[in-house]
This record gives sequence, structure tokens and C-alpha cells, in this order.
Amino acid sequence: MSAVNAVHAVVAAVPGIVSSYTTVPMSAPTAALPMALVTPAGENRRQHAHELVRIESLVRVRIVHSPVAQGVTTSQQSALYTLADDVMTKITDDITLGGQVDHVASVDADEPSIYTLAGTDYLSISIAVRVIEKI
Repeated sequence: MSAVNAVHAVVAAVPGIVSSYTTVPMSAPTAALPMALVTPAGENRRQHAHELVRIESLVRVRIVHSPVAQGVTTSQQSALYTLADDVMTKITDDITLGGQVDHVASVDADEPSIYTLAGTDYLSISIAVRVIEKI
């Protein structure tokens, strides 16, 4: 879980992220938005070659931006894109994530989507962070 904790520490420090979690909360109060959910993506690869061992982890960062009960506005989408760019820039600015990992191998964002939490729909975006862990 060190990759999750390292990514979480960086994401939590991004201006505009009001709250961040490494587990999915039971609800998302408006005062806690935008929030980041930083979780393992279930993909861990251990590679061995000529005494070289490399552990690659995939961490998922979901930015939950705002409720969409009345539809999605262009200003909501624009704010979400800006925040996603800020998160990805913060991660790539220090590819060792404060010395906690060997390096970040890739950072890729999906298209915005609707994320449902506790029966409420939110505008969100998911970012995949592939991390090479320290051995």
C-alpha cells in the first residue's frame, strides 16, 4: 500500500482538493467537495530479470467534483478538467512522490463520468497512476 499512501499524500496537497480518502466514504457532503478517492486498482506486477526485481502498482485517483442532480454545466466540466490537470501536474512534478517510490511510470486520465455515492450522482474523473515501487 505504499504507492497508495505516496500518491494520496501528493494529491491531498493539491489546491482545490477539499478532502481526500484512501477508502470510499459513506457519503460526500457538499462541503467536502471536490474530494479525491485514492485507492489501489487491483493490479500489481512483480517483474524479475537477472537479479532485477521491480514492483509496479496501479493507483486509481477519482476526483469527485460536484453533484449533477440538475445536469452538468460547462463551468462544472471546465473546473473538473482544471483540477484534474492540477492533480496530474503535481504528481509528475515529483516523480518519486517525495522519495516514497522509485518513480511514477505514467499518469493517464479517463473521460469525465458520473460517479454514484450513497444514491447521489457526482461529476467525476478517474486518473490512473502507474508507480514503480522502491525495493
